[in-house]
Amino acid sequence: MLPKTPPASARSTPENPKANAAPAEAAPAKPVAPQVASASGDSDRVLTIAEGDTLSEIALRMVGQGVTMHQAMAAIYEANRSAFINNSVHLIKEGAIIRIPNRAAMRQRSKNEALILLAQNDGRNVYSSYAKQIGLLNSVGEQVAQPA
Repeated sequence: MLPKTPPASARSTPENPKANAAPAEAAPAKPVAPQVASASGDSDRVLTIAEGDTLSEIALRMVGQGVTMHQAMAAIYEANRSAFINNSVHLIKEGAIIRIPNRAAMRQRSKNEALILLAQNDGRNVYSSYAKQIGLLNSVGEQVAQPA
C-alpha cells in the first residue's frame, strides 16, 4: 500500500512555500475581563484595571438589584480613590488593583448623594453639569439641596 499523499493545500510548492514551515506563533490573547461580582453581590471583589477600562463600564456590571449606575460608580470611586489620577472619576490608572464593594455597600448612598460625589470629583464637568441641571448643585458647584 502506498503512503497517502498530503492534500495539495499542505504540500510545499512554489505557490505555497510555507506549507511545511513551522506554524507562526499565535498572538497573545487579550486578557478577558474577570467577573466583577457574583450575581447576588454578597461580597467584595478585586479587579485589575486593564488598558481602556473605565469606571462607568466597571460600574455598569453592578447595576441592578437596587443599585443605580451612579451609586455603583460612587462606591467604587470612594473605595479606590488612590487608583484615580488627579482625583478625577474619568481617569483610572491602568494596572491599578481596585476593590469592588458589594451591592449592599453601594446602596448605602442615595442616588442623589452618589451623583453629588461624582460631580465633586468630575474633571470634565459631565456629572457636575447634570447635578446642576436637576438642582442638586448651584452654578459654582455647591450643594443646594438635601439629597433624597
